[in-house]
Amino acid sequence: MKDKKVGAEHLIYMIIIFVIFISFTLVLSFGDIPNANSILGVAATVSSIILSIIAILLSLIDVAGQRQSVVDLKETADKLNATSAKSQDLLLEMINKIEQIEVIRDSLLEDSVANAEWRKEVQNSLEAIKGTGNGENKIVVDLLKKIEESNNDYKYKQLSLSDIFDMDLKPIQTTGSTNIARNINVINDYIYRNYLRGSSEKLNTLVDKIREETGLNRTRIKYAINKLIDNGNLSKTISSKTQEEYIHIN
Repeated sequence: MKDKKVGAEHLIYMIIIFVIFISFTLVLSFGDIPNANSILGVAATVSSIILSIIAILLSLIDVAGQRQSVVDLKETADKLNATSAKSQDLLLEMINKIEQIEVIRDSLLEDSVANAEWRKEVQNSLEAIKGTGNGENKIVVDLLKKIEESNNDYKYKQLSLSDIFDMDLKPIQTTGSTNIARNINVINDYIYRNYLRGSSEKLNTLVDKIREETGLNRTRIKYAINKLIDNGNLSKTISSKTQEEYIHIN
């Protein structure tokens, strides 16, 4: 664009010099003629008309260039908007996938704790009948030994699972759907006890408050909130400016 401006300026300078040269030549050629004034007047008029036409053409070229620039900017803005919308969709999809992974992680941890409790119950039962048998006593002892070795290996895997998910494996009073339903009821009671219908709160702030009150981890809380959203008790929106999630109490 800068090179075009320089070329146009040089063209204008050349035209002005050419007009001055033509005027000087005409003065020298027709200086002795009685009607030289009339001839030079006509020449000046023609020169003015030519210069005006040139100025109009240059203006049209400049306007066309500016219009093309506006069109290019509009196309670029449309592409950016489309890219932004796709990025937003991908971000929301990623958030949903992460939430699903957290729920799966939570379920795995609950099953892990339930399995550990079951192993402990079996071991206690075998310990209770250890001294009651005669010929079967050795079988029970061998079985207890295998269970103990399996428990040691299981504890190591349990610790590895805790490191991977960056959270503690704590005993759970109830497991499965009963525990999930209890968490949902606890969180639902907390929300309606501390918030009015029609009010709203940032998702992260709400999760932190519920966690401080109930002691549940963030995964269980978010899962319960999503269930309450599915049930229509709550609704969730995302701020277009800050991209923060808000929970609305219905």
